[in-house]
Amino acid sequence: MANLKIHIIELGPVTDCELTPAPVMLFTGKSNLGKSYVNFLSYYVYNFFSFFSDRITPFLRNKITVDFENAKEFSFTIKTDEIRRWMEEDVKAFFRYLLSYKDIPCDIQFIFDTDTDKFEFVYKEPDELPETEAQFFTASLTVNGVSRNTFMNKGLKEFYLMYDIKGILCQSLLGKTISRSILFPPGRASLLSGNFSTQNRSSRLGMYDIFLRDNDDINRQVMRQTGQEADNQFFISQIHKLLNGDLQADKEGISLVLDNGKRIPLDAAASSVKELSPLMMWMLTGRIDGQSVCIEEPEAHLHPEMQIAVADLLAACVNKGTYMQITTHSDYFMQRVNQLLKLGCLKEKNEEAFKDYCRRTQHNSRHYLDRKDVNAYYFYTDNGTTKMRLMEIGEEGIPMSTFFNAVDTLAKQEEEIN
Repeated sequence: MANLKIHIIELGPVTDCELTPAPVMLFTGKSNLGKSYVNFLSYYVYNFFSFFSDRITPFLRNKITVDFENAKEFSFTIKTDEIRRWMEEDVKAFFRYLLSYKDIPCDIQFIFDTDTDKFEFVYKEPDELPETEAQFFTASLTVNGVSRNTFMNKGLKEFYLMYDIKGILCQSLLGKTISRSILFPPGRASLLSGNFSTQNRSSRLGMYDIFLRDNDDINRQVMRQTGQEADNQFFISQIHKLLNGDLQADKEGISLVLDNGKRIPLDAAASSVKELSPLMMWMLTGRIDGQSVCIEEPEAHLHPEMQIAVADLLAACVNKGTYMQITTHSDYFMQRVNQLLKLGCLKEKNEEAFKDYCRRTQHNSRHYLDRKDVNAYYFYTDNGTTKMRLMEIGEEGIPMSTFFNAVDTLAKQEEEIN
């Protein structure tokens, strides 16, 4: 997934750093160094190319100059360099909106590592179309000389055409296909209530507006789906174990249903349940494959045992095909990530030894991380500005000696006090 490199000339306090997208993007270090800014930048990239995002849509409309709702055949060309320039301007508007910070220092370079310098599209419909607008038909979409069939709807031609173009560009320029990108910002629990439609009484600014729209849609999906698929049942059982109950969404809102049948509205649930509910509800949709999730501090308000369980669940999501962007300050969370990376190394080197470990310890075999999927960045200060360092992940996991300085200091102070 290294088809794109991101050079941060300046982003808030962060200067002169390079970022490479990966299935798991992990950002850690002291507070107030700009980790969240870089995490949101990662979210921006995945969101820009995702099927259900409109960030690239204005660019595509500028390139398709014909009235394609009525045209039966037309062609257009998109240059990779044009996409780069558009993104470098659009990312500034994104951060101004996301953070309500009109003067944010934001100078980003996107560098595509691809031999494709342009995409030449030719769209052609069959001679006869369905009589009604609600009916589907098959058209031809040729890209750089390679023809493919595209599924179209007579009344929604723009939506289906944009959907296909985004998928082609995303696969070519990112190396993967992203169906949807979701944002779980910090302090999200404070915006939730038992009635999940909270937008009318919340701030309409930036990240929380995005979060609330995502959250409402996720809950509606859970209400619609049956939850009987095997993978869905896995997450249902894991979440039940974590919360000592089941999360349920209906027209009355979200509730935690305990084993004795008692129903607790989300407003009255523990802060840990409230904090976890958006992420858990997303897992219950059964549609996590190919989706991207940006999470700020998944350990917030959680007991260390719950932090470990959440790390396990996130690893299971990654192994199901989810892309994750995560900031964390928790040594418990990071130590568990390291254990999952070590288990991934064990699985890679000796599958039978990994299975034996799972049998002996009752460890779920879905809970591991492949180090090839993880890019971990450590943030630090250098002459008053923030830098970040990509940490090399070996068989011992992420080298986190600097992260545990606070723990070592506490241990020494404890010895002195005693």
